[in-house]
Amino acid sequence: MIPKPLMLSSKANLNQPNIIRQFTSLLGKDISKLNLNDLQQDSLKKEQDENKDQYENSRIKLINSLIGSSNPNKKQLLQKLIPNFSTFFKYTSMFSKIENELLLNHFIQLNPERVISNQEILEIYLLPLEDSEIKQQILNKLIEKFGQNEDQEFSSIDFIIEFMNKHNLSELIEFNVINSLFQTLLKNGNVEELIKFTDKINTSHEMMFKILTNNSINDNALLGKFLFLRYIDKVFKFDSKSISNINYTIALYIINYDMIEVTKSFEKHLSDDLNKLGTALINHINESKIDIEPKNLPLRKLIIENFGIVQQDTKKLLSKYHEYESKASYGIQIVLLSVVKSFAYLSILNNSEIDKKIAETLQPSTITVHLLQILIIMKSYFNIEDGLNLYNQYINELSNKVNELGFSQRGLITKSIILGFLINNDKNFAWLIFEKSIEKGILADELEISNIKKLFKQYSDCFDVANEKWENEAELKMKNIVLEYVKDIGKLDLKYLIE
Repeated sequence: MIPKPLMLSSKANLNQPNIIRQFTSLLGKDISKLNLNDLQQDSLKKEQDENKDQYENSRIKLINSLIGSSNPNKKQLLQKLIPNFSTFFKYTSMFSKIENELLLNHFIQLNPERVISNQEILEIYLLPLEDSEIKQQILNKLIEKFGQNEDQEFSSIDFIIEFMNKHNLSELIEFNVINSLFQTLLKNGNVEELIKFTDKINTSHEMMFKILTNNSINDNALLGKFLFLRYIDKVFKFDSKSISNINYTIALYIINYDMIEVTKSFEKHLSDDLNKLGTALINHINESKIDIEPKNLPLRKLIIENFGIVQQDTKKLLSKYHEYESKASYGIQIVLLSVVKSFAYLSILNNSEIDKKIAETLQPSTITVHLLQILIIMKSYFNIEDGLNLYNQYINELSNKVNELGFSQRGLITKSIILGFLINNDKNFAWLIFEKSIEKGILADELEISNIKKLFKQYSDCFDVANEKWENEAELKMKNIVLEYVKDIGKLDLKYLIE
């Protein structure tokens, strides 16, 4: 509720006739010709100092006359006549309604929201807004204040969305403004409010996907990933053609790498359809053949890994790979690496010598660091000597220069061999390799050394304090760490390809 302001006196100070006459002369002028020079006269300042009540009454009347006029400079004049928000209370005590959108916007832009919120002003003064620029400015201020007030005491996402939709601003609002609103909601972490944002704002799919994409690829953006999957599931059901190839790729990226964590964190918000989304998207991609297009190499890799690691269906995997060999040969060696990775994953998961043999047989023609990572950990799982021999064969041929992702070639395969010894419950030899790698300069970057050292903490955490035995629980936990490691090999490179 608006607090009752101090009433303004309408009585003139009869001892100051010249000053009153000076301000009165402004009220009597043709208001459409009023200019800034008229408001800068010394006599007005003197009237303000010596006859404040009369000055305020006259000023409010002048404001009211000005906003109804055709004066081309009224915006600049209002800025001079209304320097701060206190005028709002004086104006509304004299005039019960604010009937001009320029004046309403001016008050909203000045409002510090200590006494009354902009939302309350807009709810009290139900003024039809016609000027698109003014509507956008008001919306921008609502969003700006929403972001500044951490407890959102004076505004709500419901009102902002209602205002945006009511005035058809969803297509006019600038990306950085609506994205800042999403960022505020994401920071607050209120899932229900974020769902309202994605479900109720009448913006284009293109705009919403752009907002969600910016907040869904990063490893720490689990909530953003959930919202992206939820939105693409919604759009896919009735307008699959509006989904771009890159958005299908991002969806599969999240499903392949993060779906388990998304499910754990947002289980109560997940529908059965969302859990089946990966299969539905791949079926559509197969039918539409968009994965065959040369530029969609990341999509082909993700489909292969979805068949192999997520669905664990080698028949589908091999069938799809053979299709790519004949119809989408661009980048086929990169796709083949995903085939090897999938069979390596399955060989460890199922203790399968057959899958191991397939992974060893279907090797790309070029030996890459990622291929060595996969083969070293897989071989080590079955026979640690085989893994160590492969490591020793290549370690001196690789660089210890750290790339922009924070990894060196030597660091990556050293991580694989250390994991190989840890999965064989040989912490001592794993530590020896770690120390020697530092001593010989194989590992030189402090951050990379710190990251690899964390493997030993993960190993120790596998053991229950009450039960120090390796068999069963500890071994199984360590195996899951290794499987997660294999699954994530090449993940960051793929992320950069998508971006």
